[in-house]
Amino acid sequence: MNPATWLKRAESLADELNDEGTDLRRMSRQSAGELGQIDFDSLPEYMCHGDYRMRNLQFAGDEITGVFDFDTSIRTTRLFDLAGVVTRFSPLDGDPQADVEAGSTFLKEYHELLPLSTAEIDALPTLIRWRLLREVVVYYDTWWFDVRSACVDLFSGAAEKIVNQVSPG
Repeated sequence: MNPATWLKRAESLADELNDEGTDLRRMSRQSAGELGQIDFDSLPEYMCHGDYRMRNLQFAGDEITGVFDFDTSIRTTRLFDLAGVVTRFSPLDGDPQADVEAGSTFLKEYHELLPLSTAEIDALPTLIRWRLLREVVVYYDTWWFDVRSACVDLFSGAAEKIVNQVSPG
């Protein structure tokens, strides 16, 4: 999550996209600045899957019974995976069947079972924004065009709206 490395990769993709990369460049610079202000050493580390998506989960009815594909697992803040869940299983990933409330509900229920610290809650909007932009840079393709409006929403307050419902007040 090194902000300098992250920004370099994002700006490289923005350059490749020419004028279509203007929003990506702006949001990436903001994201790199936000990441640089987080004290990651104060956040507890966990083993994170790194790539939660439907094809990596096994279900029995509505229950998850298995998780696969641990090749991108890393030891880092659990916010890495939580932010990924919000961006992959909500309209932020282009799924018209989901809504922002789904991400809020997930985080609220997660927080009730495994409480997040104040520092984690404060850092979570930044990680949610970064996580979607990270996916754009990792996949380095035209997926940007599918998620650009979701990114704009995240940088215009949607990330805070999702997180504020975790621990209101």
